[in-house]
Amino acid sequence: MDCRVANTQGYNVLNLLVPLECCSCDTKLQVSSSSGELLGYIVQEWTSFTLSFDILDPSGLVCLKVKGPGWGEGFMSDLNYKILSADKTTQIGVITRVWRGGLKKRCSASKTTIQSISPRTSMSP
Repeated sequence: MDCRVANTQGYNVLNLLVPLECCSCDTKLQVSSSSGELLGYIVQEWTSFTLSFDILDPSGLVCLKVKGPGWGEGFMSDLNYKILSADKTTQIGVITRVWRGGLKKRCSASKTTIQSISPRTSMSP
């Protein structure tokens, strides 16, 4: 399955090739530019009740790690995903999925979620 990621103006900026076995615990997505150039992969893993991702370059080497909230964290609140260096020693930034509220989510026909990526000003952990 091919998913397209668009910017706020509606232009396609990334393509994600999702494997058919996307319901498994470990999923590997292929990421390419809008022109088709392979940028790398995203590998999803569940470890100790925490969802995490490895960001790989085109050759398969880990460039970044993304650590999601633990089991039960973020219930009815924003979800924060830490962007870490490949060796997990430095936090580079955070991705926040904003909680819009249960009623708003149920009553809205929109499938858009608000995502923000905030780079850290200081590179120290």
